[in-house]
Amino acid sequence: MARPQHILLVDGYNVLRSGQYAAHLERSQALGADWTDGYFNRARECLYKDVAELAAGRFRPYIVFDAAANPYDGQKEHHTGSLTVLFSDYGQSADSKIEGLSKRFQEQGYPVTVLSADRALQETVMGGQVTRMSVLDFTRELEYVAELDVPEAPSTNKLGDHLDPETRAKLDRLRGRP
Repeated sequence: MARPQHILLVDGYNVLRSGQYAAHLERSQALGADWTDGYFNRARECLYKDVAELAAGRFRPYIVFDAAANPYDGQKEHHTGSLTVLFSDYGQSADSKIEGLSKRFQEQGYPVTVLSADRALQETVMGGQVTRMSVLDFTRELEYVAELDVPEAPSTNKLGDHLDPETRAKLDRLRGRP
């Protein structure tokens, strides 16, 4: 039986408003330092990219944003690649949504990691079998990954793309190609 995929639950606004993530964005020169609405929207897009990068091959990632004070029910779940973005319901905090998701995934047999700087949330979900990731650990890991010199994967996964020219020419002659 295959091991269940690990779930990563991210407290979106909590991470965005943390000093460690803001410093990471400034160090990586992803954004300037002005906290205007445009900056915040760009920071959210960087968070999407960073979480997806961290999660690649390791986690099924979810970012949860707090919409407790938003009476409009227009904020539904959406997907960006492998990333799922969720909003809490009106009157529900992101913490409560994360707690509920954590419990549900654990009951389904999935290991869960919660990324947040909120100590109360961490203590609540730690009552289960949940791993905690701090924002500082998250930003350190992002910076470590950025330092790695990983070659890009080939655009296709065909054997011929990996052959040297001499071997390719021999195979072409065997198939009757000039």
